[in-house]
Order: sequence, then structure tokens, then C-alpha cells
Amino acid sequence: MGEFEKACQELEIPLMVLPPKKPAYNGGVERGNRTFREEFYALPWLRADSVGAMRYELKLAL
Repeated sequence: MGEFEKACQELEIPLMVLPPKKPAYNGGVERGNRTFREEFYALPWLRADSVGAMRYELKLAL
């Protein structure tokens, strides 16, 4: 069991595990992922290879 699962268990927070390969069960997240992929990750000028580099490039764009 990972740290997150242990912390949830200690705090008595129930976890719901969705079955794999069932995007219909989690439509909101799947739609968000698609939006990020189409509108953010596909930006031709954003070629960062780390979080720090991405932050830097995004600040330059503002």
C-alpha cells in the first residue's frame, strides 16, 4: 500500500478505485485530459522538458 492509501486509511477516507480502461466512469477527468492535450500540450512554442522549464516558458508568454 502506498503513502497516499495509508494516509486515507488513517483519516478514514474511503477510496473508490475505478476499473481500468473504462473512461466512461470518469468522463470529467477524461474530458479535461483531452482539453489539455489539444489546447495546452500541443502549443508549438512550448517545448519544455521539465516543470521548471515549462514555468519559465509560460511566464515569458504572459
